[in-house]
Amino acid sequence: MVYSLLRLPEPGLARELYLRIADGEADFAELAQRFSQGPERQTRGIVGPVPIEQAHPDMVRRLRSNPPGTLLEPFRVDKWWIVLRVESYAPANFDDRTRDAMARELFEAWLEEQVDSRLAALHTELGR
Repeated sequence: MVYSLLRLPEPGLARELYLRIADGEADFAELAQRFSQGPERQTRGIVGPVPIEQAHPDMVRRLRSNPPGTLLEPFRVDKWWIVLRVESYAPANFDDRTRDAMARELFEAWLEEQVDSRLAALHTELGR
């Protein structure tokens, strides 16, 4: 997923910038570079492509339920006021790289489980 993000400390500023973008008076990228308070400032507001699950749950819900091009009204996430625009969706591909990453993740989880189980058995045995 790719989206544009403005992270702002004040609701009034978030609303003003949202309206300027919605009315075509200002460019999202320029406003993000000038006003946004997070690392997206360096990318002119663009976040991604990233897995959607990396975003805050409130953002994920909004991003998933709106089509590309949608500018979302400001909403609060923790201490920030957020203005989002959905840029594009990139469906997940099950390619060799994804398969290898999933296999590695599953193997590491299995290995950790085995080590924990063996350590617990060893502690029990030594405790007798």
